[in-house]
Amino acid sequence: MNNGKIRDWLKQHALVLEEGFCDSLRSIAEEYKTRYGYGTLNEVYRLLGISRQQVTYWKANPCSTQTKKRYFTVLEAAELFCLSDEAAELLANKAGLSLQGEQEENTGVQKLFKQYTDKQKKLFTEANVTERMLYYIKADRKPSKESLLALVISMGMETEEIQQVLRTAGYVLSKSLPTDMIVLYFLEHQSEWNKNISLVWQINEVLVAIMLNYIMRYLTSYFVHGPLKDPKANVAQTVAVNENYMLTKLVPKTQLTTALLLALVIAVLMYFFFKKTRTGFNIRAVGENRLAAQASGIAMSSTIILTMAVSGGLAALTGVTEVLGKTGKFVDGFSPGYGFTGIAVAVLGRNNPAGVLLSALLFGIMDSGAMKMSYVAGVSSNMIKVMQGLVILFVATPNLVNFLRSRKGEEKSE
Repeated sequence: MNNGKIRDWLKQHALVLEEGFCDSLRSIAEEYKTRYGYGTLNEVYRLLGISRQQVTYWKANPCSTQTKKRYFTVLEAAELFCLSDEAAELLANKAGLSLQGEQEENTGVQKLFKQYTDKQKKLFTEANVTERMLYYIKADRKPSKESLLALVISMGMETEEIQQVLRTAGYVLSKSLPTDMIVLYFLEHQSEWNKNISLVWQINEVLVAIMLNYIMRYLTSYFVHGPLKDPKANVAQTVAVNENYMLTKLVPKTQLTTALLLALVIAVLMYFFFKKTRTGFNIRAVGENRLAAQASGIAMSSTIILTMAVSGGLAALTGVTEVLGKTGKFVDGFSPGYGFTGIAVAVLGRNNPAGVLLSALLFGIMDSGAMKMSYVAGVSSNMIKVMQGLVILFVATPNLVNFLRSRKGEEKSE
């Protein structure tokens, strides 16, 4: 999100920034210049080890990552201008920093994470932060403000608690910085936001999709029995498509068509989409931790809508390949529940494109083997359904155990 969009967002929500770090520093420097007879403001800035161009850059880019430079500028200003501790802290706060971190030497952050020893990996996953930051904390190295903020938000802390943790690391959420103001806005409206989400956005997408399946199933059944029905057919089906539009068979006398190649291409594209693009990262962030994603400025509504649209489009493409690869016509009830199988395939593949390919291959082999078992050995094809269910159960068991352990740990801590 660029500075222009950030300021537009602040304006839409009637949020006014307080006096910024650069303006405050300039006012103090102007007073010092007048008192001691310096010719230009740049001369005073040189005493602080910075230039006028540097201050101009900071003002144009208030969210720049030059944290260390601004921190030492505050220390130099406190000494040169003989600022009180309160005035120096206020100046640092306007830059999104705190001088308290120097006194506490990061011990507050270390103590905080010791309380979450059993849940550290889960916290880092939910906050979309690499575990390298944990080693930084253990080695008494200061984590970045963005990473630390994402972690404390994922812990579900209140605003004052978050500010206290940030101060121990030398940071603070400032009402003089646009991005910090956005984070503060969402933190202060967290209860209201969660209430709205619970009423609208936190409706379980899986349940909604399942209910929509029935709506679309009966809608398509109406069309195939009515206006789109083939008048020459005795069953509910559409007119066959031209053979030129049918998918090419890769192996004669089989159902293996170019749909397989299309699936491989889509899997590769989805992998790069989720791993290498900002939109893909936003989707993963919203899926893993909505509150942290929301606080970082990700557009929740558009991301959720885009995700559902893409997944729906891919599901529709699956139906198209089924029709154009086998019968060439839409037959009422042609799908034996591929949508529900898709959920199981995604669970088994851990929502990873490569894993989904392998799990889909496994389920396909099992379904194909079910028919052979029924014809040759007389074994009911329902046995395959039982086996598929057991596979999903075994895959989901570790996550269920970890969830129960975390709940038990929370009860003990309370």
